[in-house]
Amino acid sequence: MTRPAALLALALAAAPAAAQTAEVEAELRLRLQMERARLAAQAKTQPPAKPRPVPVPGLPDGAVARLGDTRLRHAAPPRCVAFSADGKLLFSGGDDNTLRVWDAATGAAVRAVRFPEDGVRRVRVTHGGTRLAVQVAGRVRFLDPDTLREADDFSAQVVDDFATSADGRLIAHPGSEARLDILAVSELASGLPKLEIPIGLAPAFHPCAFHPDGKRLAVADARGKVTLYQLAGGKPVAAFDAGGSVTGLVFRPDGKHLATGSASKDAPAVRVWDVTAAAPKLVAEIPGASLPAAWVGGDRLAAGDKTSAGVYDLAAKKWVGRVTGLAGEWAVSPDGKTVAAAGSGGLRVRVFDLATGKQLHAENDTFPDAALLHPTADGKGLFVLAADAAFLWPIDQATAAPAGTLPARAVHAAAGGGRLAVATADAVLVYDDFDPAKPLPAKPARTLTEHAAGCRSVAVSADGKAVAYSGDARRTVVADAATGKTLRVVPADTAGMALAFAPDGKTVAVVGRDGWLRLAPAADGEERWKVRLQRGPRGAVAFSPDGTLIAAASSGTFKVVRSADGEEVFSAGGLFENGLFERLAFSPDGRLVLAASEGETGGVTAWEVTTRTVVRRFGVGSGTATRLAVFADGSKVASTGADEAVSVWDLAGRHGKAEPTAGELLVAWSALDSLDGAVGYPAGRVLAAGGARGVQTIGLGVDALGANAAKLARWVKDLSADDFADREVATTALRGLGVRALAALQDVAANADSPEARRRATGILNGFAAKGVRVPDHGLAGDALQLVRAVGVLESVGGAEAKAVLARIVKFGGPPADAATAALRRMGRE
Repeated sequence: MTRPAALLALALAAAPAAAQTAEVEAELRLRLQMERARLAAQAKTQPPAKPRPVPVPGLPDGAVARLGDTRLRHAAPPRCVAFSADGKLLFSGGDDNTLRVWDAATGAAVRAVRFPEDGVRRVRVTHGGTRLAVQVAGRVRFLDPDTLREADDFSAQVVDDFATSADGRLIAHPGSEARLDILAVSELASGLPKLEIPIGLAPAFHPCAFHPDGKRLAVADARGKVTLYQLAGGKPVAAFDAGGSVTGLVFRPDGKHLATGSASKDAPAVRVWDVTAAAPKLVAEIPGASLPAAWVGGDRLAAGDKTSAGVYDLAAKKWVGRVTGLAGEWAVSPDGKTVAAAGSGGLRVRVFDLATGKQLHAENDTFPDAALLHPTADGKGLFVLAADAAFLWPIDQATAAPAGTLPARAVHAAAGGGRLAVATADAVLVYDDFDPAKPLPAKPARTLTEHAAGCRSVAVSADGKAVAYSGDARRTVVADAATGKTLRVVPADTAGMALAFAPDGKTVAVVGRDGWLRLAPAADGEERWKVRLQRGPRGAVAFSPDGTLIAAASSGTFKVVRSADGEEVFSAGGLFENGLFERLAFSPDGRLVLAASEGETGGVTAWEVTTRTVVRRFGVGSGTATRLAVFADGSKVASTGADEAVSVWDLAGRHGKAEPTAGELLVAWSALDSLDGAVGYPAGRVLAAGGARGVQTIGLGVDALGANAAKLARWVKDLSADDFADREVATTALRGLGVRALAALQDVAANADSPEARRRATGILNGFAAKGVRVPDHGLAGDALQLVRAVGVLESVGGAEAKAVLARIVKFGGPPADAATAALRRMGRE
C-alpha cells in the first residue's frame, strides 16, 4: 500500500536535479515541522471525539426517484484506501471526516462512521485483520472492521505516518513535536515507549516495517540506507543500501525477504532483498515500479508508482496484471485481482480489474457535470444534458434512454419557449422546437459565437425569443434566438457568472464576477440598478414567477431583492454552514426559493419566502449539488452534482400518501400560523391535497377568524373603556391571544389617543417581549400568517368555492387582503 510520505519522496526524486538544493530541502523540512506541529497542536486542543455512525445511502430521505447511485463516493475527496484481510470489504477515508466501508464485489455502501475533528488521513488493516487503524487529527484509533465501533486508541500523538506489528502489540511512529528527529516504538496497550531510534529531520516520514516475528524493525533513512534493528535493546543487526531514496518497505509473510522501493530519478525500482543473513543480498528487481505495497503470494508482489499499480510475478519475471492512470493512494486486494485508488480528481474511489484494466462498478457514471435538468410537461420524466450527450429519463424507471449527442461538451444550458441554448467552451448552440420529452435534434439550428469564447452562463427568455450568454470577453450578450443576431451587449465590464430573464423577457439579471447583481434592459437602455452581493467564485440568479423578486448569490449567502428597485427583502445562508450556492430557483407558485449548494453538506434547501425560514433540506451525503430543476406542479425538485446521479425529491411531502382525513385537514389548518416554515408550509400542502375538502376546511376557519377578529376589535376598543372591569377583561383577553394580538397592540401602543389604552397595550407588549413573543421581521404572525398561507392553498386548488373564500379573506385587510386580491386577479386571467 502506498503512503503520502512515499508519494512525497517520489515527487522529490522526479524534480529536476537543479531543484534539489539545500534551500529546497530546508524548506521541505520546515514545512514538515510546521505540519507536524499543527497536527500536534490539534491533537492537544481537540480531545478525541467519539466517531458517529453515518446512515448508509439507499434512496436518500425525501427522494422519490434516482438515476444512478453513489457507490464508492465520499462527500469530499477521498484520501486513503485499504482492503480487508479477506478482500471482501474496501475501506476508504476522506476529507469529509468519514471512514466508509464498501462491498468490494459490488461497490455498494456497507456502513460509515464520521469523525468530528478532522479528515481521515490514513487507514490500515492491523492485528491480523481484526482491527482498522484510522489516523485522524494526530491520533490513531483502532476500530472493529465489522462494526466500526472504536475498540481502542493510541493516546500518544502521531503527527505523521506509522506502522504496526503483525500482532498489534507495537506501533512505530515519529516522536512528539519536541522530538521530531526520532522514530519511536511504543506499546499500543499502554502507550509506553519501548525504543527510540535517532533518524534526523526529513521532508517525509522515514519508511519502516516490522518483521513478521515482531522482534525486528526495518527503517530507511533519507539517503536510502535500510537498517534492521533488534527491538530488544535497539541494536542494529543488518544494514544495506537500497539504491536511492526509499518510498516503502514490505516484509514477505515468512520474513525471509524484504521489498524496498526506490524513487531514484536515474534508476527507480522495487528491489527484493534476502534478509536472513547479516549482509542482506539483492535477489530480484522489478523495473518500472518504485512503490512496494504488499505480498499477494509467495513470489508475487503488489507494486507500482504514483500513477500505476499491479502484481509482479518474481519467478516468471513479469507483470501478471497492471493498471495505469491512477492517482493518489492505492491498495491491491489480497488476492491480487483488483486495485483501488483514492485520488480520482473527484469524490469517487476508483476500482480496477488488474487483469483487464477495466474500471469496476462504474456502470452508472453516465452523468458527470450535468449541464441541464429539465422536467417534462407531464412531470413524469426528466431531460438530462451531461457532457456531450442527452438522455430521457422516465422517473419511474431505473435507467435513461439516450436522446442525442452534442457537437461539443456542454458547460451550461437553459431552455424556454420551445428553445434550448447550450453553452460550450467556444460557442452557444441554439436548438429550435425543443421538447424535453423528445430526443434532441441531430444538429443545432444555429451557433452563436460573438463574445462566446469561454462561455460559462446562458439564459433563454420564457417565450424563447431571446438568448443571453457571457464568457471570457467580460461582456453579456443578448441575442435574437431565432436569427442569432445580437440585440445588445450589456455595457458592464465583467463576466456574467449567472444570467436570468424576467418572466416578461424585458429585462435580464446578471451576477457579475465583480460581485454585483445588475438588472439591465434586454433591449437598449440604461442599467436599472445594481446591488452588491457577497463576492465569491460562483454565480446563481432566478426570478420569481411573477417577476417581482430576484434571488441571487455569488458565495454562501443569497439575497432576495425586489426587481423594481433592488431593495433587499431578505438574505439567507452562511458560507460555513451551507457552502457556496451553485443554483437558485423559485417554486412555480413563488412561495419557495430553492438553492443547490456545495460541500460535504451540499444538497437542496428550500426556504419559504413569506417567513424566510427553511422548509425542507435534501441531500445525498455525497457533496455538491450543481444543478436544480423544479417540476411544473411544484410537487418535486430534481438535482444532480458531485454524486454523478440524478435525484428527484418530494418537495410537497405528499408522495405516496393517501388523501388527508378530516382530522388531518383540521390539524393542518391550525398549523398554518406556525412561524416555522418547516411546519406551516407542509400544512398548506396537506390542505391542498384535500382539494375541495381542504377548501371547505379553510372556509370554516376563515369564518371563525372573522368572528375572532370582531372580538379582537372589541377588546382593543375596551382598553380605553370607562368601566375598569371592562378594561381588565380586555387586557386579560388580549394577553391570552399572544402573537395573534401583536399587530393590533403595536398599533394601539403607537397611535391610540387614550393614554390608558397606550399604557395597557405597552404593558401587554412588554410581557410578550419578556416571554420572547414578538412579530418577526417579515411582519406576519398569527391570523395574518395563517390567512396568507391559506391564500396560496386556495389559489393552487382553484375553483369557484376557492374564489369565494378568497373574497372573504379580502375583507380582513392588510397583507392577507393584498395576497387574496392578487390571487383573484391571477385566477381571473386563467
